[in-house]
Amino acid sequence: MLPIVALVVAVGGWLFGKSDDTTKLAVGDCLQNTGTDTRPAIKKLPCTDSKATYKVLKKIDGFTITSLACSKVEGATSALTWKERSNRFTLCLSNNKA
Repeated sequence: MLPIVALVVAVGGWLFGKSDDTTKLAVGDCLQNTGTDTRPAIKKLPCTDSKATYKVLKKIDGFTITSLACSKVEGATSALTWKERSNRFTLCLSNNKA
């Protein structure tokens, strides 16, 4: 198993005044981060889109330690944690190879 090499942490769009598609993502969806690792701006895209850089492998509801949440998910290369009031989850991501 390869270690998760990159971590992306999102803290509700309301905090940064940006809206993004993080809460719309489900297992099998693809995305692009047009922001940075510390201030992500997530855009949901078709997996066939060449700009879609990540694919959602697993969604873990509730607050988790991002660095550990996806460590045992086969193929996971990064994680995205969303925290906004009571809505908290982590998405385990792999590189999209469309």
